[in-house]
Amino acid sequence: MAQDEYLGRGQASSSGAASTGEGEAGEGVLGTPSAEVTGAPVLSVVPSVAVSETYDSNVLNVAGQQKDDYVTRITPQVAVELKGRLMSGTLRAGLTGAVYVNNPDLDYIGMNGGLNLNLDNVVNRVVPRLKIQLSDFVTYTPQPPAFLNPEARAGGQSDIFARGIQVARADSIQNTSAITGSYTLLPRISLNARYAYSFMKFFNTFATPDAGTFVDTTNQSANIGVQTAVTHQDNFNVSYTYALSSFSQGTGFTSHAGTLTWAHRFTPTLSGSLAGGATAAVPDSGASSLNFTSSASLNWMQGKTHVSFNFSRAITPSYAVTGTALISDTVSVSAGYPLTPRLSASGSANYGQNGSSFTDVSLSSYSVGGTVGLSYALLPGINANLIYNYNHFKQDFQGASSEFDRHVATVAISSVWR
Repeated sequence: MAQDEYLGRGQASSSGAASTGEGEAGEGVLGTPSAEVTGAPVLSVVPSVAVSETYDSNVLNVAGQQKDDYVTRITPQVAVELKGRLMSGTLRAGLTGAVYVNNPDLDYIGMNGGLNLNLDNVVNRVVPRLKIQLSDFVTYTPQPPAFLNPEARAGGQSDIFARGIQVARADSIQNTSAITGSYTLLPRISLNARYAYSFMKFFNTFATPDAGTFVDTTNQSANIGVQTAVTHQDNFNVSYTYALSSFSQGTGFTSHAGTLTWAHRFTPTLSGSLAGGATAAVPDSGASSLNFTSSASLNWMQGKTHVSFNFSRAITPSYAVTGTALISDTVSVSAGYPLTPRLSASGSANYGQNGSSFTDVSLSSYSVGGTVGLSYALLPGINANLIYNYNHFKQDFQGASSEFDRHVATVAISSVWR
């Protein structure tokens, strides 16, 4: 992933987490009483900023046109949290301004934003036992990351456009909006549903892709399932998902997936899940395919130390080279550990493998990436950060191969005002 994405999204995520904690303690950022005490909404505003210097070995994300450069970035962010009896939610927004030393034509201003809104108490007044949540994530950048960073994943951001594919440099916007609902049928049984609309569009291009072209992609999915709390530690969910993908170029498709999921809390600090099923992908023209799909996760957190593991095998849309259905496998591992009261270390590793699900297209790719970072608290709310990121990407299309590496090293100062 690009370093500005790592800093920008991570900064917004940490800001939101801090404001949530203060709200739960009964005090807003401005010292006002909580909504639980007064019944009035409490608004918390947490601004932040990061300034960084970066060396990037491949600013164009291509094999045959590699250019390295030094980049100065400034990333202001703001997180706004609302806590009230009727509704609660968090809005995050940020900008990234980047200036290149050797390639000034690559200078840009990017943006990212996220919204989570809980409407449970509002809808409960009309339909008891019904819960509704809304979410939206949007990013505008010339360097969309190949993988989600740990903060974005923990915040619930969809990885439909971040499963290991690294496109050449081009201005792009991606957005995922979702509505999630749950209705309690019995004390331990609930009916769950979710609808999501995602799109990715490309604009100005700065490099020619090694194969194919940029593909504007739209995906809609609808999910319904029944969840049962068998014990206080175990939940089972049986679900069906319908998805529709369309492209500016290539073959659109629909998919039908059935999944059984088991979630278990082993200890107060350790939890995990395991899911398995099958997905049928049906192209607009041509023969369909049936694939085994699955996922697994394991999360451990003890104080400020945390380790997480995620695996996913799914049918997803391709947004590079040509539009088609991909059978996509991803694995991610992340960890964080406080070395001293002021110094903490973090790291993540990702692997992605994608291949066409239909026999009429010969397209495959794999990607490996990793990030390590150190953060030192200079003053309360002010951190110095040292981050290194590596990514390797290889792609095969119709018998032609291309691959490249990318090294990115960043030194940054970040500040949060609470």
